[in-house]
Amino acid sequence: MISNFKKFIIEKINPLVKVEFNISNNFELPKIEKITINSGYGKFRQEKEMVRKLGQELATLTGQKPVQVKAKKSIAGFKLRQGEKVAYLVTLRGVKMYDFLSRLINVALPSIRDFRGLNSRFDRQGNFSLGIKDHAVFPEITFEDLSQSFNLGININIMAKNSNQAKFFLQKIGMPFQKNTTTKKQGTNII
Repeated sequence: MISNFKKFIIEKINPLVKVEFNISNNFELPKIEKITINSGYGKFRQEKEMVRKLGQELATLTGQKPVQVKAKKSIAGFKLRQGEKVAYLVTLRGVKMYDFLSRLINVALPSIRDFRGLNSRFDRQGNFSLGIKDHAVFPEITFEDLSQSFNLGININIMAKNSNQAKFFLQKIGMPFQKNTTTKKQGTNII
C-alpha cells in the first residue's frame, strides 16, 4: 500500500531533485527514512492520569502506540532517578510516516497562530528537527477532551548527501521555511 503523499513525492518531486542536483541514479535521491515524535512528561511525571492521557493523545496523533522512555541517569535538581519513565516516543515509517508528514505540512503548521515559517537549520547529515509547543494544532485533538497541552519534538531523518539536498527536498514537498534566515541563533525550531 502506498500513500498519496509518497506517490506525489515519487511522481512530482523526485524529477525536480534529479534535475537540480544532476542525479542519474534513483538510489541517490534524498528520501525520508523515519520521523520520530517525542513528548516529555515534565511536571506531570507524578500524575498518572495526565501521563496516560498524553500517551492516548500521542497514539491518536500518530496512529501507533508510543513507547515510554526511561531516564538514563539520576539528576537531583530535577528529582529524577535513573530508570524512571520520563517521556513517550513514537517512530514512524512507511505509510503512517507519510500521512503524518502530510498532516504536519498541510494542516498543523498553517494553523499555528502568527506562524511565519520554520528556520532552515539542518544537522550535518541533513536531518531536520522542530518543536511544537501545543499539540492541539493537529485536527485529531478535540478541544472538548483537551485538559492540558503538551510539547512535541519532531525529528525528520532524511537520507541525503548533504543538507542542501535535504533542504531543497523538504521545500519542494511543501515544508514552510522562512524566506530570509538571517538569525544567528542555533538550535531546534520551536513554534
